[in-house]
Amino acid sequence: MTQTLCLRLQAQGRRVAILSRGYGGQNEYGCAVVSDGQNVLLTPEESGDEAYLLAQTLPGIPVVVGKDRRITGKLAIERFRPDVIVLDDGMQFWQLHRDLDIVLLNACAPFDNGWTFPRGLLREPPSHLRRAGIIILTNARRASHEQIVAVSERAERLAPNTPIFTADLVATGLHALPDRVQYTADWLHGRPIAALSALGNPAAFEAMLAELGAVVVTAFRFRDHQALSSAEWERAIAEAQAAGAEAVLTTEKDAVKLGAVPTLLPLLTLNVRMQLDDEKKFLTTLQSKLWRTRQP
Repeated sequence: MTQTLCLRLQAQGRRVAILSRGYGGQNEYGCAVVSDGQNVLLTPEESGDEAYLLAQTLPGIPVVVGKDRRITGKLAIERFRPDVIVLDDGMQFWQLHRDLDIVLLNACAPFDNGWTFPRGLLREPPSHLRRAGIIILTNARRASHEQIVAVSERAERLAPNTPIFTADLVATGLHALPDRVQYTADWLHGRPIAALSALGNPAAFEAMLAELGAVVVTAFRFRDHQALSSAEWERAIAEAQAAGAEAVLTTEKDAVKLGAVPTLLPLLTLNVRMQLDDEKKFLTTLQSKLWRTRQP
C-alpha cells in the first residue's frame, strides 16, 4: 500500500518522502538515508528488508529509516523538502502529528480475536479505529460478500463517516534471481513449486501461488523479516528437490535478502501490487483529506 500511495502522489507531481522504522536493520535505532531518490545507499542488512524494497522500487522517492519518526522526519524535511511524508506502518507512533491515518483491515480476519498483545494480535483495541481518516479492506477477493458487508458495518460503527474502500494484492509477474529475467504469472500454472517466505502471514502468499495455478508441493515458513543462514537455505533446497519442486518461489521482501545465493533449483520472485477498487474515488478522497489541512 505504501508503494501504491507514493506512486500515485508522485504521479500528481508531489514530492514524496518515506519514513520507515527499518525493522531488523542495523539503523533501526538510529537514523539513516536508505535512498536519496536517485541512489540506494544502504544494504538490506543496514536498512531492513521492507525499507530496502521501498527504496529499490520507488525511484525518485527518498526513504529514511529509524524508530523515532520525529528525528527521521526532521532529516527528511531538511534534506529533501517533501510535500508529503508517508509513514510506513506508523499509526502507533503517537509522538508525531499526522494529517491522515490510512488503516488497512484484512477483510477475512479484520480484528483477530478482538484483543491486543499478548492475548491477541492487535496492537490497539478495535475502538481506536475512530482515528482512521480512510479505511481499506484488503484481501477483498478472498472474502465473501457477507464478510465484506459485516466488516464494513462494524468499521462504520467504530469510525462513523470514515470512507471505506476495498483492495487486494494482484500478481504482476515473476522474475528470476539473480539475473532478473522476467516471466508472466502464467509460468506457474501446473508447475510443482516450493514456497519460501519470512512473513507475518505466509499462508496468504502460499494461497496466492495456488490461485495462480502453482502446485505448492512444500512450503518453508520463517519468522517475519528473518534472514536465512546458509544452512537453512541449503536444507530448504534439498527438501524442495526431494518434494519434486521445479523451482523455489519467494516474495519481493524476502528476495532482497537472498541476493545471489547458490541454488540447484531456479529461484523466482513473485511480483505484486496493491489494486484498489474505485481508485479514482480513493484519490479524490485522499486529495481532499490531505490538502484541506494545508490551506492557510
